Amino acid sequence: MTLRNPESIHPWTLPNRKSSYRNSEEERADRQTAVEAQLPVWRALLPGLMEKFSRIADPRRPGSIRHKLTVLLTFGLFMFIFQYASRRRANRELTRPTFWEHFREIFPEVETIPHMDTVQRILERINPGELEEVMTATVKRLLRSGRLKALLVEKQYVIAIDGTQKASRGALDLGGFASSARGE
Repeated sequence: MTLRNPESIHPWTLPNRKSSYRNSEEERADRQTAVEAQLPVWRALLPGLMEKFSRIADPRRPGSIRHKLTVLLTFGLFMFIFQYASRRRANRELTRPTFWEHFREIFPEVETIPHMDTVQRILERINPGELEEVMTATVKRLLRSGRLKALLVEKQYVIAIDGTQKASRGALDLGGFASSARGE
């Protein structure tokens, strides 16, 4: 089973070797090329996602709203996509002037960046089922459009599930699965 473009799936799938960049300019140019390649995807997906986010009921009091719900949910999505380990790190990274300039190029109507604690509070109050519906609809649209064909492995999509911390060794009951997996 071989992947067409293993480097396009995730950075952790890249080979374990030293950097191939000869200098910082070369690295900067490569990063710029990567960002430019991602921009059409962001421009295509984010407006649709934000429109779907706008259909989610806002649980806040109308008089206390500073940021639109769609903006808060989009920044929550950024925290996930960019894999920030903490809200503190997301605050630091997502409020950098360069990020803000690029974000404003795509969404000039957004006036301010929310604090990630605000994003966390709204995520705690929103029905997770509504967010799941938005993400399911987006994935279905991507599958229908054929944009995920590069991720096919032998004409199938690979789905990885991390089950760590869900069961401990002494309490796991596989219900006969272990014996059937061994061919008994």
